Amino acid sequence: MLYIVPIFIIMPLILMGIMLIAPSILGKRIPPSFTKEKKQILNIAKNELFELLTDYKNYPLWVKYLFQVQTERIGNGKIKIMQTYKKRKVYQELTEVRRIEKEEISEISIFKSEDEGVTLWTYILENYENAKTKMTIKETMYIYHPYLRFMLKYILKDENGKGDFLKRIKRFIRKNKKIKTKG
Repeated sequence: MLYIVPIFIIMPLILMGIMLIAPSILGKRIPPSFTKEKKQILNIAKNELFELLTDYKNYPLWVKYLFQVQTERIGNGKIKIMQTYKKRKVYQELTEVRRIEKEEISEISIFKSEDEGVTLWTYILENYENAKTKMTIKETMYIYHPYLRFMLKYILKDENGKGDFLKRIKRFIRKNKKIKTKG
Protein backbone atom coordinates (compact mmCIF):
# COMPACT_ATOMS: atom_id res chain seq x y z
CA MET A 1 0.00 0.00 0.00
CA LEU A 2 1.35 3.39 -1.00
CA TYR A 3 1.33 6.07 1.65
CA ILE A 4 1.15 9.63 0.39
CA VAL A 5 2.81 12.23 2.61
CA PRO A 6 0.56 15.27 3.03
CA ILE A 7 1.73 18.38 1.18
CA PHE A 8 1.82 20.46 4.40
CA ILE A 9 4.57 18.16 5.68
CA ILE A 10 6.63 17.65 2.54
CA MET A 11 6.52 21.24 1.22
CA PRO A 12 8.20 22.87 4.25
CA LEU A 13 10.92 20.20 4.11
CA ILE A 14 11.56 20.95 0.44
CA LEU A 15 11.67 24.70 1.12
CA MET A 16 14.10 24.21 4.03
CA GLY A 17 16.33 22.11 1.78
CA ILE A 18 16.35 24.85 -0.87
CA MET A 19 17.08 27.52 1.78
CA LEU A 20 20.09 25.54 3.00
CA ILE A 21 21.51 24.33 -0.31
CA ALA A 22 20.91 27.30 -2.66
CA PRO A 23 22.96 29.86 -0.63
CA SER A 24 25.90 27.42 -0.47
CA ILE A 25 25.84 26.86 -4.22
CA LEU A 26 25.48 30.58 -4.98
CA GLY A 27 28.05 31.49 -2.31
CA LYS A 28 30.71 29.45 -4.12
CA ARG A 29 30.36 31.85 -7.07
CA ILE A 30 30.89 34.95 -4.91
CA PRO A 31 34.50 36.07 -4.35
CA PRO A 32 35.45 35.45 -0.69
CA SER A 33 36.25 39.14 -0.20
CA PHE A 34 33.68 41.93 -0.55
CA THR A 35 33.16 45.47 0.74
CA LYS A 36 30.10 47.30 2.02
CA GLU A 37 29.99 50.95 3.02
CA LYS A 38 27.71 53.44 4.72
CA LYS A 39 28.05 57.26 4.75
CA GLN A 40 26.69 59.92 7.05
CA ILE A 41 27.14 63.66 7.59
CA LEU A 42 27.69 64.37 11.29
CA ASN A 43 27.35 67.70 13.07
CA ILE A 44 30.82 67.63 14.64
CA ALA A 45 34.25 68.84 13.58
CA LYS A 46 36.48 66.18 12.04
CA ASN A 47 39.17 66.39 14.74
CA GLU A 48 36.55 66.04 17.53
CA LEU A 49 35.02 63.00 15.81
CA PHE A 50 38.49 61.50 15.36
CA GLU A 51 39.13 61.89 19.11
CA LEU A 52 35.74 60.35 19.94
CA LEU A 53 36.34 57.34 17.68
CA THR A 54 39.87 56.69 18.96
CA ASP A 55 38.94 57.01 22.65
CA TYR A 56 38.00 53.32 22.89
CA LYS A 57 37.79 53.21 26.68
CA ASN A 58 34.89 55.69 26.59
CA TYR A 59 32.86 53.76 24.00
CA PRO A 60 30.48 52.46 26.73
CA LEU A 61 29.33 56.09 27.25
CA TRP A 62 27.71 56.14 23.81
CA VAL A 63 27.67 52.50 22.65
CA LYS A 64 25.19 51.34 25.29
CA TYR A 65 25.53 47.59 24.64
CA LEU A 66 29.20 47.70 25.68
CA PHE A 67 30.01 47.06 29.33
CA GLN A 68 33.75 47.68 29.26
CA VAL A 69 36.53 48.40 26.78
CA GLN A 70 40.20 47.94 27.55
CA THR A 71 43.12 48.73 25.29
CA GLU A 72 46.70 47.58 25.10
CA ARG A 73 49.49 48.86 22.87
CA ILE A 74 51.08 46.12 20.80
CA GLY A 75 53.91 46.25 18.25
CA ASN A 76 54.15 48.60 15.27
CA GLY A 77 51.85 51.25 16.75
CA LYS A 78 48.86 48.91 16.81
CA ILE A 79 46.28 48.93 19.59
CA LYS A 80 44.51 45.80 20.83
CA ILE A 81 40.89 46.61 21.76
CA MET A 82 39.12 44.24 24.17
CA GLN A 83 35.35 44.74 24.41
CA THR A 84 32.93 43.14 26.85
CA TYR A 85 29.21 43.33 26.10
CA LYS A 86 26.67 44.18 28.83
CA LYS A 87 23.94 41.57 28.68
CA ARG A 88 25.87 38.68 27.21
CA LYS A 89 29.23 39.23 28.93
CA VAL A 90 30.79 38.16 25.64
CA TYR A 91 34.35 39.25 25.03
CA GLN A 92 35.62 40.35 21.63
CA GLU A 93 39.10 41.35 20.49
CA LEU A 94 39.76 43.87 17.75
CA THR A 95 43.00 45.47 16.60
CA GLU A 96 43.49 49.02 15.41
CA VAL A 97 45.93 48.52 12.57
CA ARG A 98 46.12 52.01 11.06
CA ARG A 99 45.53 55.55 12.22
CA ILE A 100 46.09 58.45 9.83
CA GLU A 101 45.22 62.01 10.79
CA LYS A 102 45.59 64.70 8.14
CA GLU A 103 44.17 68.17 7.51
CA GLU A 104 41.39 67.20 5.07
CA ILE A 105 40.91 63.47 5.64
CA SER A 106 41.56 61.02 8.47
CA GLU A 107 41.35 57.23 8.64
CA ILE A 108 41.09 54.63 11.36
CA SER A 109 41.24 50.93 10.43
CA ILE A 110 40.17 48.18 12.83
CA PHE A 111 40.64 44.47 12.18
CA LYS A 112 38.76 41.47 13.61
CA SER A 113 39.56 37.82 13.00
CA GLU A 114 37.04 35.04 13.70
CA ASP A 115 36.64 31.40 12.73
CA GLU A 116 34.29 32.33 9.86
CA GLY A 117 36.55 34.98 8.33
CA VAL A 118 38.14 38.36 8.88
CA THR A 119 36.69 41.87 8.83
CA LEU A 120 38.41 45.23 8.33
CA TRP A 121 36.46 48.36 9.23
CA THR A 122 37.84 51.65 7.95
CA TYR A 123 36.39 54.89 9.25
CA ILE A 124 37.07 57.68 6.76
CA LEU A 125 36.49 61.20 8.08
CA GLU A 126 36.37 64.17 5.70
CA ASN A 127 35.84 67.86 6.42
CA TYR A 128 32.40 69.00 5.34
CA GLU A 129 30.79 72.43 5.21
CA ASN A 130 29.97 74.38 8.42
CA ALA A 131 32.32 72.40 10.72
CA LYS A 132 30.60 69.10 9.93
CA THR A 133 32.20 65.78 9.04
CA LYS A 134 31.38 63.27 6.35
CA MET A 135 31.97 59.83 7.85
CA THR A 136 32.25 56.72 5.70
CA ILE A 137 32.35 53.28 7.29
CA LYS A 138 33.91 50.78 4.89
CA GLU A 139 33.55 47.17 5.92
CA THR A 140 35.69 44.69 3.99
CA MET A 141 35.02 41.07 4.78
CA TYR A 142 36.84 37.89 3.78
CA ILE A 143 34.46 34.99 4.51
CA TYR A 144 35.63 31.40 4.20
CA HIS A 145 32.35 29.44 4.01
CA PRO A 146 30.19 29.93 0.87
CA TYR A 147 26.85 29.74 2.76
CA LEU A 148 27.90 32.43 5.25
CA ARG A 149 29.42 34.51 2.44
CA PHE A 150 26.07 34.54 0.60
CA MET A 151 24.11 35.35 3.77
CA LEU A 152 26.42 38.20 4.83
CA LYS A 153 26.54 39.77 1.40
CA TYR A 154 22.87 39.55 0.36
CA ILE A 155 20.63 38.73 3.33
CA LEU A 156 22.22 40.32 6.40
CA LYS A 157 22.86 43.74 4.88
CA ASP A 158 23.93 45.49 8.11
CA GLU A 159 24.92 42.54 10.29
CA ASN A 160 27.74 44.39 12.01
CA GLY A 161 25.55 47.36 12.87
CA LYS A 162 27.07 50.17 10.79
CA GLY A 163 23.70 51.96 10.75
CA ASP A 164 23.21 51.51 14.50
CA PHE A 165 26.80 52.67 15.16
CA LEU A 166 26.17 55.87 13.17
CA LYS A 167 22.83 56.48 14.98
CA ARG A 168 24.53 56.15 18.37
CA ILE A 169 27.31 58.56 17.38
CA LYS A 170 24.74 61.06 16.09
CA ARG A 171 22.67 60.79 19.28
CA PHE A 172 25.77 61.22 21.48
CA ILE A 173 26.93 64.27 19.50
CA ARG A 174 23.46 65.86 19.69
CA LYS A 175 23.24 65.22 23.44
CA ASN A 176 26.71 66.67 24.10
CA LYS A 177 26.02 69.79 21.96
CA LYS A 178 22.92 70.48 24.10
CA ILE A 179 24.96 70.10 27.30
CA LYS A 180 27.68 72.48 25.97
CA THR A 181 25.14 75.15 24.96
CA LYS A 182 23.41 75.00 28.37
CA GLY A 183 26.73 75.14 30.31
